[in-house]
This record gives sequence, C-alpha cells and structure tokens, in this order.
Amino acid sequence: MCGELRRDQIWFVEKDQQSGSSDIYLLSSFSPRKDESLINSYLYGAYGAVSYVEKVS
Repeated sequence: MCGELRRDQIWFVEKDQQSGSSDIYLLSSFSPRKDESLINSYLYGAYGAVSYVEKVS
C-alpha cells in the first residue's frame, strides 16, 4: 500500500456546541481540485471541521 487515502475515504466531524450533536461529512462533498493542498485547506478551515484540539488542563 502507498499509505495515501482517497478523497472518498476522508471524513470530517463537527460538533454543535449548543445541542451536542455531531455532523459527519465526506471530503469529496467539497469537490476539491486535484492540485489543491488538502492539508493546508483543512488547517485553514476550508472544510469546516476544527483543525486543532486545545489542550485541556
């Protein structure tokens, strides 16, 4: 295996802070360009899911 995931294998989860419910959706629902940097787009919030986790003390 090459270690890479296909776009239809990448899922995002976003939790609604008020209701506590979560939405789940595929990367392929965004139709990213083939030459687009998926990691950079994710980190800049283009896909909606939180791209970082805060450390809780």
